[in-house]
This record gives sequence, structure tokens and C-alpha cells, in this order.
Amino acid sequence: MDDGSRAIPWTGWNRGLQGHPEQPVLFFLRGGQWRWWSYRELATAGARVAAALSGPEAEPSPEARPGHEQRVSFQVERSRHSLAIDLAVRTLGRVSAPEGSVGAGAIPTEVESLFRPPELDKGAARGGCDPMAELRPMGSVEVKSPEGPQVWTAERLASGVSALATVLARVPEGDGTSDGRRERGVKERPVALAAGTLERLEERLWVEWAADRDAVLVLVESEDALPWATSWIRPHYVLGGLVAARAALAFALEHEGSGRWARRFRRLERWVLSRGEEGAVRSSSLPPDLVAGWGAREVTLTPFFPKD
Repeated sequence: MDDGSRAIPWTGWNRGLQGHPEQPVLFFLRGGQWRWWSYRELATAGARVAAALSGPEAEPSPEARPGHEQRVSFQVERSRHSLAIDLAVRTLGRVSAPEGSVGAGAIPTEVESLFRPPELDKGAARGGCDPMAELRPMGSVEVKSPEGPQVWTAERLASGVSALATVLARVPEGDGTSDGRRERGVKERPVALAAGTLERLEERLWVEWAADRDAVLVLVESEDALPWATSWIRPHYVLGGLVAARAALAFALEHEGSGRWARRFRRLERWVLSRGEEGAVRSSSLPPDLVAGWGAREVTLTPFFPKD
């Protein structure tokens, strides 16, 4: 890492926790309604999990041995819980190994131990435990790749975040710096939306970038919900595939002349393509109709396939 700001991950969210702890940092759906956690609530939920992992009842993983980070696997139903557990595991210097969400499939047989988190809903994130004074997830993470699971250190994650930041900051050819909407997007706090999973590398880097940039993070359970969530949350950036991008564009076209619905996609600046028709995306031969449809709304499609 080449500067001091990268010494502690989640630099932006740490500034938020210290400066305005009650402001929202994470949005999610619960009971069909949008809810949110503040910086303090996220830090409190992380502290509760860390306490459970550090307590006398916590048993070491069979994989733990001197000189190696202990691997903690977990599978939870809600994306916000996954983020709180991930924060706690890495704060303790262990390897965070999310295994997807409940209902997404059986736990792989090679997972020898599975962490059962404490209850984080029903007001548990709002009290009953002192929040972390600082968000300091220094441990490594495990991500899924076509070649199998890979462990990424905090330093490697920082390098991946830099690559994603470069992609998001790139001004497409033909776009001028005088675009008022893009200038506002740089100054205001960004809002970033993605499907809520941490085992995929793209989503992992998306979360790390949001925490570094102090972006408001919006997580949904499935990519199928991205078009609808995009219209309601009105983010600056969305991480998704070609199928979701087509569905969102169709949604925008359908409601183009219907008053307030016509403004739902006005703040969106960039749709980051991370999956779908990967051959077309990797060769930069994006579907012309999709590029033109979003381009007419000043939205740029940007491929992002990090090297794993």
C-alpha cells in the first residue's frame, strides 16, 4: 500500500462513525419495506458478533494452527447480518469465509465448522452492547472463483479496490467534465447498490470500495431485485449483469412518461457489469441497443472483471 489512508480498511466509514454515527450507512429490505442501519448500529452489531466469537464458549476451528489465520465460515439469511459478521471476523484477525445465504444451497461438505451468530435483529443492533470504537477489518477474506476458493489479504483487497475506483472514476470518451450531474455525483455522498453476497469477488470489492469511499451501501438478496431496487433507491452506481441492466432499462422506458417514475433513474451514472454474457462483456462488444438506451439517459455501462 502506498499511502497512509490504506493502512486501515473502511477508511470512509470510519470517518462517518467518528463524525456522524447516527447517519445511515447500509440500506436493506425487511418485510417489504426499506430499512437502514446507521454507522453506530453496524458497529454495535459487529461488536456483538466479535464478543460471541471471543467468548469462552467459542471453540477454535479444526483448521486453526500456529502461524495461520483461523477460518470462520458462516451462512445467514440477510445481507446486513453477513456484513456485520464479516466485520467482526476480520476485526479479530481471522479469515472471513461466507458461504452464501440461507436457502441458497447446502453448506459444502468441506466446511468443518460453521459460526452461528447471535441475534442481530429486534433492536439488538441498537443497544445492549457498546459499539466498536473503530471499524478495523484487518483479517483476510475467502472468495469464490472458477478455480476454487481463494484467500485475499487486506493488502490485496486494497489493490482490488483501487482498480474498481479507477473504473468508476474513468470518464467515458465523449463525456466532458462540464456535465453538471457528474460533478454533483463527485461532491455528494455516493449511493451504491448491489446484490447482497460476499462470497463473490466482485461484490466483495464493491463493499470494500463503498466502505473506503464512505458510500451509502444498498444490498438486495437477489440480482432479480436490482431493477426494482434501482428505481426506488435511485443510486449513483449499480453492480449487476447484462440481464439486470436490460430489465432496468425496460423498466425505465415503460415508466418514462409517468411523472415521478420518469425521474427514478435520473441520478444513476454508471451500471457496472460483473456477470451475464461474459464473452461479450470481456471483448468490449456490448449490445449496441443497451449501450444506446442507457447512454440516452446519461448512464454508462462499464465492464469490471477483477483478476482473481
